[in-house]
Amino acid sequence: MADKCFFCSEPILKIEGKFSGKYFEIDGKGGIHEECHATWKEKNAKRCLHCREFIASTPGKFSGRYYSLEKGQVHEVNLFFYFFILLFFNPNFIFYFLFIFYFYFYFILFYFFIFYFLF
Repeated sequence: MADKCFFCSEPILKIEGKFSGKYFEIDGKGGIHEECHATWKEKNAKRCLHCREFIASTPGKFSGRYYSLEKGQVHEVNLFFYFFILLFFNPNFIFYFLFIFYFYFYFILFYFFIFYFLF
């Protein structure tokens, strides 16, 4: 009796048009068909916090490089956008924005009046 693929539960045998008979051995789980392996990796891979796609090398899209953050992982190309979203959807952002806006507004207003009246 042939071993079964732990992903699709089909026997690990060469079946023309369906399975090549090649398989991978995964520690603690058993064997998996070569044809099932890519799908299994995709379903079990860690996801990017920004785009929710799996962290892996995808030709023409992702290099496979990523950054590990406190909450998870982010693709190298998505790092800027992830921090942009964190910044603008942070409840404290409005306070930072108003502080900086008023600081620069009064700073510019102050120097405008000084130069206007002195020169």
